[in-house]
Amino acid sequence: MNCVLKTLCTVCLAFGVAWGREVTVPAGPLLRVEGQSVALPCSVTNYEGPREQDFDWMVVRGDTDMDTVQIISTFDASFTDVSLRERVASGDILIKRLADNKVELGIKEVKVTDSATYRCKTPSTDTQIVGNYAADVELRVIPNSLVVEPRTPAAVIPEGGTVGLFCNASWDHTLGTQLSVTWSARKGVATLEDLLTFGPDGAVVVTDTAAQRYASGGLRLDLHRKGTYGLVLTGAVPADQGVYVCTVREWTREGGTFYKLQQKRTDIGHVSITPTAQSLNISAHGSTALTTGDTLTLSCLVGADDYSILGLEVAWLTAGSRVLARMDRDGVVSNGSGTDPVAAAGLKRVREGEFRLVVPAMETSDAGMYLCQVRAWARLSGGGWYQAAEKTSNQLQVRVTHLDTDFSVLFSALATPVCRRASWSASLGVSGLTRVPGPPRPAWAPGLMPWPSEEPLTFKLRLLQTGEMDLGEYTCSVSTWSPARSGGWDSTVDQQTPAFKLSFATKSPTLSVVARRVREATSSGATFEMSCQVMAENLRSPAYSVLIHAQVTPSAPQRRIASLSPESVVRLEDWSEPGRQDSVVLLRTGPHEFSFRLQGVQVSDRGFYSCEVGAWTKQPGETDWTKAVRGVSNKVQISFDHTGPSFGISISSDTTSVYPWETAKMECAMSVSGTPPNPDDMVFELRWFLTRLRGADDPVLLATMDRHGVVKRGPRNDSSDVSLERSGPHSYRLSLYSAQDSDTGEYHCAATPWIRSPATGSWSQAPALTSARVFLNVKFALWDSMKLPLLFGVCAAAFMGLLSLLLGLICTRCCCRSTSYTPRPRTKLMELEMD
Repeated sequence: MNCVLKTLCTVCLAFGVAWGREVTVPAGPLLRVEGQSVALPCSVTNYEGPREQDFDWMVVRGDTDMDTVQIISTFDASFTDVSLRERVASGDILIKRLADNKVELGIKEVKVTDSATYRCKTPSTDTQIVGNYAADVELRVIPNSLVVEPRTPAAVIPEGGTVGLFCNASWDHTLGTQLSVTWSARKGVATLEDLLTFGPDGAVVVTDTAAQRYASGGLRLDLHRKGTYGLVLTGAVPADQGVYVCTVREWTREGGTFYKLQQKRTDIGHVSITPTAQSLNISAHGSTALTTGDTLTLSCLVGADDYSILGLEVAWLTAGSRVLARMDRDGVVSNGSGTDPVAAAGLKRVREGEFRLVVPAMETSDAGMYLCQVRAWARLSGGGWYQAAEKTSNQLQVRVTHLDTDFSVLFSALATPVCRRASWSASLGVSGLTRVPGPPRPAWAPGLMPWPSEEPLTFKLRLLQTGEMDLGEYTCSVSTWSPARSGGWDSTVDQQTPAFKLSFATKSPTLSVVARRVREATSSGATFEMSCQVMAENLRSPAYSVLIHAQVTPSAPQRRIASLSPESVVRLEDWSEPGRQDSVVLLRTGPHEFSFRLQGVQVSDRGFYSCEVGAWTKQPGETDWTKAVRGVSNKVQISFDHTGPSFGISISSDTTSVYPWETAKMECAMSVSGTPPNPDDMVFELRWFLTRLRGADDPVLLATMDRHGVVKRGPRNDSSDVSLERSGPHSYRLSLYSAQDSDTGEYHCAATPWIRSPATGSWSQAPALTSARVFLNVKFALWDSMKLPLLFGVCAAAFMGLLSLLLGLICTRCCCRSTSYTPRPRTKLMELEMD
């Protein structure tokens, strides 16, 4: 019996502990670094009482209660021991509630002396004490012994070279921690990008961007020296240029996984990759003046930063891209093919960076341009090659002459060049006449023809119908030719005469323009007219273009009004008044005279007007006009006093705040002072604007009314609407219907008065007016937004209540009636009474 009771008690106790209050903290011991922040979480589950629980944190430095020091509590502000009050008050030690049943003890800068056992305790709120009410975790604080120092790599690396990225890390390894090293790169303005990570536990992690290069051997670890961690990058390319960073992290094991204690980062240095194309220099040298039978020797000098990492492919070419000899990067030489004598050319490497071309027995046909082409190949990290650069040397002009050739060339002008024709002659044979500067071109062309001469070895050139395009310097080039061994003819000797300059004895064209007022505008609505008279000299059959400018003041920016092309096509330029398109007239009234007319001038038309005239000519045989010269006239002013009435504008609103779906009305009224015209001779253009408080600062156009009374509304995205109507002789009303929150803001109106002249009947535009601003606020109607949901809720609740009552009544009447009940007879009761 006792055994049964003991077993039952043990089961009950185990069941109670399993289902009672449970306080948990992280499994220790926890290893942290001095000077860093520490967070110790604590949570409680399976408890009774209020949802929000209180927590007490204490530190235990011995085996007795006397060795326990109270740290901080969520319930009692005076819980902290006097030895820790200063750290708690400064915020170095704090408690943070993460949830109703979870808090966190934080130490901002932990010290070595903080190494101890920390106890989290929860006061009991349960009806019976079951489970655990406190939990302990051990914290060990180690000194910050990690030191990271970089080893600066070479600042400049040639393309294809090797870059060593090293950093030294030291720490107290007796504490049981491990290190990991990460190499990263920052290229240009991009963010830091990791390349490779070594450790902890000797693991190697390669990012996607460096995986292929690591697999091919282009990235490899260098860990031969104790405390030095290195990453070697081979086959450098220009894309590798950037700042390299070393990040060292210290780790410890907690719960079977690694926990990062701290990390320190240092810049290894900036690495610049010099592209091969930038460092490669090619030049060609050698003797270029030869006679037939001589040996041509040319040297190609190649300059590079590091020859050991490059493969050079060298080829000697002629100016026509004909290959004479080629040496590949392995030193194999191949010559040109065919029966060309130059195919016997030889190519060899004299020393590092110098490649020599040798062509024996030169002939006159071998003369020409020679150049050297070099292709530089860099080795890939995987062992292959890629072409890093290709450059071509300067061209060498090789001349091959016969020793028995001796002649000279003379060049003289037979007549002084004039506007119509000119002639030249040259002694000996002539191959062509060219004109310089610019790329020399033969002068035998239409209009330029060789002229027969009676003198032997004399040639003449005559230019007919000369023009500006014929101006320049002329030379005569003479060549001698000899038969070539391969067939055809070879040029042996070229001689060229000094340049002879051809110029015209003509005057430069001039153009002057005079503007004068023909009709003056003395009042608004009148007509202004001015003429532009052109005087040109040294021009043959010119056509004129005219451009009318307007300025508010002589120093103000110019505005282009109208233009007339050389074909007499009129075009309105910066004239942006659609109703006055026919008011501007520009036409030609004579061979050298033009007229500009502006009808119905307004106040805005006052200013200074001028004419810009361009003279255009056509060259013989051409269809396009060429501007020869231009001129600008004097300024003519439109000036008259504005004697019309003065206008004012004001704005008012019937309210400053409305509720949603209500209507707001605003009035824009114009006032007239001075001598008011007849009411029929005065109209207004009106525009209404809204500047919202939220969104763009630019005003939104709500509605407009032109001077004919036509109303147009701006596009709207809300359910509210606006209307614009005339409410009086000089007042206009804007109505805002079904106001919404987006209609909150500042409203203002702008008006442009138009006045009709009684004399001419033309309308003139007065300066525009802008009113002040009124503010309209659309309130948030709390009751209006809630009354419909409340009404629907009450109706739904009443309906569901009545439905439930009806269903209950039906059930009690139909489903719950008993059919087996038999009334008790009353006869036996009567018998008992008689007894």
